This record gives sequence, C-alpha cells and structure tokens, in this order.
Amino acid sequence: MSTSGELFCLLLFALLAFSHAYQKYAKSLKLPKPFNDNVYKFELNVTRQMTMTRKRKNDKVELVDYNPNTQTWTARDRSLPQGYRVLNESDLDSVSVGDGLHKLKVFINGQTPGPTLVVPLNATVIIKVRNQQAAEQMTFHVHGIKKQDRWFADGVPFVQQCPVLASTTYTYKFIADTPGTHWYHGHVGLDQLEGLLGAFVVIDPNEPKVDHDYVALLDDEPVRPTPENRYLDHNNLEKSYNGVDEEFKPYECRANHDGAHTGNCIPTETITVNGIGWHEQNHETKNVPHVIFRTSESEKTRIRFINGGRYNALQVTISSHVLTVTAVDGVQIEPVKVSKMIIYPGERYDVVLYKNHCPYPGQQSGYIQIETLDATGQSVTQISKLEYKDVLRKSYCDFHTHWLFILNCPFLKQTDSYYEQCVLPTHLRPIQETDSEVVQKKFFESGFEEHFYNCASRNGFSYKYPTSIPYFHQYELCLQSMRPKLSCQAN
Repeated sequence: MSTSGELFCLLLFALLAFSHAYQKYAKSLKLPKPFNDNVYKFELNVTRQMTMTRKRKNDKVELVDYNPNTQTWTARDRSLPQGYRVLNESDLDSVSVGDGLHKLKVFINGQTPGPTLVVPLNATVIIKVRNQQAAEQMTFHVHGIKKQDRWFADGVPFVQQCPVLASTTYTYKFIADTPGTHWYHGHVGLDQLEGLLGAFVVIDPNEPKVDHDYVALLDDEPVRPTPENRYLDHNNLEKSYNGVDEEFKPYECRANHDGAHTGNCIPTETITVNGIGWHEQNHETKNVPHVIFRTSESEKTRIRFINGGRYNALQVTISSHVLTVTAVDGVQIEPVKVSKMIIYPGERYDVVLYKNHCPYPGQQSGYIQIETLDATGQSVTQISKLEYKDVLRKSYCDFHTHWLFILNCPFLKQTDSYYEQCVLPTHLRPIQETDSEVVQKKFFESGFEEHFYNCASRNGFSYKYPTSIPYFHQYELCLQSMRPKLSCQAN
C-alpha cells in the first residue's frame, strides 16, 4: 500500500471515528472519496457507552441533562454551588441524546445510531468492524443489499459466520449491488434494539436529482430495558410491561380500531429520529430536542425514511405537505402522492418535497410527525422540524385536501372516517420492468410448506414463541432431513 493510500485510510477512519453524535440540523448526504478505484473502506468501532454523557478534553465523562422548560443543556458539576454548569450547543458534539435519559447503549464510532455509510452503485465495500465491547459478541448485517455470491458477508451468526468476539476484529467485503436506501444492524441477541444500527445508502445514478438528500432513521425506545421485556415475555408476564414494582396500570397491547395488533406487545416510551427523542409525552413538542431538516421553496428535498425499530409500525405525516413517494425499499417506483404513510420495521420510503406544500400565509416551517398506530389511547408521538429558508407564499396542492390518502395500510380502511382512502402496496408500480421469472405464478403440487417465524404479528395476531427449540427433537429432524445412508442415534 502506498503512503498516500495509508494516509487517506487513516483520514477516512478519523472522519468516521470522531463524527458528531449530536446534530440539531440534519446533514445532506455526501459521497466520500474512494479508497482507490471504486473501493470504499470504513472502520467501525463498536463500544458500550451511555446516552446523555459527553467527553471533556481530558477524556473524562460527565453526565448531561436537558430542561425542556428552560430549554437549556447542563453538565453536572459538584464543584459548583448549583451543582451544574450551562452548556452551549457547541459543547454537545459527543452527546448522543437517545430518549433524554442516561442509558447504556451500543455505540458505533462514538454515536448511536451509527454513522450513515454512503457508496455508489456497484462499488466494492470493505467494512472493518472492531468489537470493543467488554464481553458481548456481535455481527454486522447490511439490510437490503443482495450481496450476490458473497453470502458469507451477510452477518447472520452461526449460519454465515461465527460471531465477532469481544476485543476482536472482523472485515466484511461485498459489492454494493442493490441501489437505494438501506440500513445496517447487529444480528446477535438484542444488540439492534440496544443501538447497533445505522443507515446505508447506495447512490443510484438513475434516482431523482435533488438539492438536499437527508436520512430520517426512526427507532422505538421501550419503557423498560430490552432484556427485562424479553424476560417478561418468555414468562407470560406481559401485564407487567409498564412496571413490576411500581403501581402501574396493567399494559394492554396496542391495537387498531378494528382490534388488530399494530406492533409487538411492548410499551414504547418514545420514538427517536436520527437518535434524538424525548422520554415524556407531556412536554410541548417544540421545547424538546428534535432534528431539523432545512430546505427552501425552490429546492428539491429528499428524505429517506427508515424504520429501524423492532416493535412498532409508524405513521408519518408532514404538516401542510403532500408526500411524494418515489422509492420503496430501494426500488424506484412511479411517484405516488399521499397524505400519510405507514412504515413497518425494516421498511424504507423515499419522499421528495418540491412544490407539494399547502402553506398557511407566511408559513416558514412545518413539522414531521411520527406516531405509533393505536386506537387504545396509548399512542406515542415524536416530531422533527422542516425549516424553510424562505417564507412559503404559494400553495401547490393538486388534489382534494379533504381526502386523506394513506400509503401502506394493512387493511382497506385505516379508520372509520369516510374521507380516508388507503393506497395499498399492490397499487405501487416500479419504474423498471420486473424480471418476469421472479413474479410469474408457480404452483407446487407437493412437498412445499410455508412457515413464518419470529414475526411480531401477522394478520393482526401476535407472535408466540414455540415451546421448545428444534434441537430438542434432533432425532425426528434427523430422520426427515438427513440422507438415508446417514445413521442417527436415538436419544
């Protein structure tokens, strides 16, 4: 390797390793320079750190607090009479907000979620993962990339690789062969739920050109720590999700107006956008930390929405705006204009904003509202801000605003409202022709069974874990799956 190549590699690692955790204003995506000819290298350090903390110049960690009433950030300091000192926003570079509480999470290069990785289509991607956690294993899975002929770089533990042990390093190498908006996450235990996730974008030269290109990575934060939720779930103690020792009202699973479950039966404390949310719903939304997306009336802006959560389907609206959806799960579609869209865990929707707003006179900003689907009074809401550089004067609404078109409903009607109309996923049409062999109808007369495992809910019914793992029935499985010439010993 040349000296210049080594220096660039170190520079790229430095940019990722010390990327800013707290970003009040979302940054438009930029394609980094390649390591060499169409090769993009990234180094990711995975650690355990606490949200709402910051590192000082002497590497000491201090606790950070935010007061929504006074809208001030403070660092706890026992040497001062008042016990704290006020911080400026420039002091928050190393702070990951999360839900505004001090929680131990998985960090990637000093932030959670991790940095957004951007590469061009068909680039060679090399990701060096350093597992610097004290004891936890991990793997790294990029969700949405085909990885043709590189199945062993897909990050599924015990199937495609052994987990990356603590204090060890593992390198993934694959071709970015699938254009569009994707994301990465951990695949061992509960690490995705604890912060091991981030956006992964493959730039498609054929996608609509825009002036601003943002990512909005959505996540849901449970009321109780994830391991506790798992314990309660496995022991049929779901009624205690809101609290075990405290006098909480027994928890009821979230459901739609027709009774169908709209997510996993885990109480959600908040929704975060790019790692920023707030743990209480009773504060005025404008006073709590939130992400701001900047644009102007004359500029095209794309927001790539990713539901990186595990528990909830999320409904997205933008005040005074029509949503022009241009891509779903990385696939370019014929643009569809809707009022709301529902995003299930793992799904991605690209929305382009340009001359599709219906402003009030003199309006200069709007709110992006994300909320859980719920008709039981337990809905959780989070907002981000859409800030215009100029004052909106003209309305560009081109369909009847009294009708609400909702994309990706799992049912024909979202509510009983006469004015709501669902746009089903089957109504969407890809711009490029689909391979006829992939979509052709095939009939299997025998020997075909379809099973769904580990789904939060299906057709409105919540998932229940099996009573035992397959290895408890090794002898029966062996008889069904092994070749006749192989012998299996009975238990």
